[in-house]
Amino acid sequence: MATREAAQRGERPRDELGRPLPRHEPNRLVLEDFDRFGTPENNRFGVAYFAAKQYFGAHEAWESCWKRSLETGDAEGFRGLAQLAAGYVHLQRGNPHGCRVLLGRSIGRLGGYPKDWQELDLTRLIADARALLIRLAADGLEG
Repeated sequence: MATREAAQRGERPRDELGRPLPRHEPNRLVLEDFDRFGTPENNRFGVAYFAAKQYFGAHEAWESCWKRSLETGDAEGFRGLAQLAAGYVHLQRGNPHGCRVLLGRSIGRLGGYPKDWQELDLTRLIADARALLIRLAADGLEG
């Protein structure tokens, strides 16, 4: 896997959850240079990062897929996946409101695709997201 450092791209360094750090801080997040890969490869990266609970990497990979597929029928699905991962990023960062908003958007977008779209188990992904929304509401954290 090819990786790139934030400093090489002229970007701010980030922590492990993708939060920007002060420019003088060392970068703690190394991801693939998603611009170098096509949609199938970036989708595989997204799936792998998501499975490893590295949701910021999944978001970045699927956002690249979304941008590359804007004029296709897959665009809203990849946008939904990027939002799904971003929802979990917000949860990791302690922002239940952001999590709730993004998971809701994601469920709406992904619900229109076949359950095995892009060889993913969308039924499980959507069910897990809905279960998390219920848990957030039960904990009084729905925002």
